[in-house]
Amino acid sequence: MTPTGRNLQVTPLTCCRAAAAVDWRRRWGGLSSCSERMGRRAPEHACGKKNLYHDDNARGRRSNRRLLELRRFSALPTEEGDPLAGADAIDSTAVADDENVVRISNLGILALWAGFALYAFVFSPNAASVTDRTMLESILNFGAASEGYTSINKVFLSEFWLMGSSSMVYASLLLPTGKSSNNVPAWPFVLASVFLGTFALLPYFAVWTPSKPSQVCGQSKTVVTKVLESKLWARSLAAYTGCFVCIALFAGDASWQAFSELFAKSRFTHVTTLDFSVLTLMAPFWVLNDAEYRKWNKGGMLQYVLPFLPLIGPIVYLNIRPKLPTTIGAETQ
Repeated sequence: MTPTGRNLQVTPLTCCRAAAAVDWRRRWGGLSSCSERMGRRAPEHACGKKNLYHDDNARGRRSNRRLLELRRFSALPTEEGDPLAGADAIDSTAVADDENVVRISNLGILALWAGFALYAFVFSPNAASVTDRTMLESILNFGAASEGYTSINKVFLSEFWLMGSSSMVYASLLLPTGKSSNNVPAWPFVLASVFLGTFALLPYFAVWTPSKPSQVCGQSKTVVTKVLESKLWARSLAAYTGCFVCIALFAGDASWQAFSELFAKSRFTHVTTLDFSVLTLMAPFWVLNDAEYRKWNKGGMLQYVLPFLPLIGPIVYLNIRPKLPTTIGAETQ
């Protein structure tokens, strides 16, 4: 409302005029008459229209900049139908919401990591007659005799080696497109996950923040990332995984029953199984993150079903995913 009681609709044009008026009053000390203003001006401006014209242009540019600042950092109303109305406020609110979601998820993952480590080393069952070291030696020997332990459960044998496949899947997803915007490198955590699994990857997930497309796409590739993005690597990984999946599927009922008993008594089997489950549950997020950077939208429903198929889905995705774009459109930036 104006002092006269009339409604005043503030538009970009009126804001520009108001900003120019404020700039004029500030520049000439509040003098009202034209002669007084001209008297305060420098002589070369007082008698030259060309100089006055250029001065007005400069003042207009300053007013436009001031208007943009008002539009960005204030709540000035805009005319109805203005395509920029509220855009900056919406963008800033969306960014703040996204940052809050990332912080909450990071704290949740950190809590999961701490709870999982506490459970694994303190509360997990440890009543198996065969020591974990003996089981590990037998697994590394692919079931060969080790201190009287002559047979290894085929289901657990497959699960143990599939943990390596899961680490390679995460390497193929994190190193090319899973970069963190806070410059925390992913490769040390991926390398450690070959031996520690979830215990190595969860700390990286807890500090990870999304990167802009310009930080991922169009960047120079190392030899490692070129290998991880190659179709030969994806097919080799699929063959390796399929081999051990078949061993577990055709192990028989007796092997699955023995595996359930091991899970209830052996700490090594118990923690490895939980580790494998956590990695499987977190894989869909990183598949979708990778697909977003690659603009993979040609799969239809396959795009929303494939990531959620345990282990097999991410490996199939690695075989059919497109290459990273080398250029970034303005709308993507």
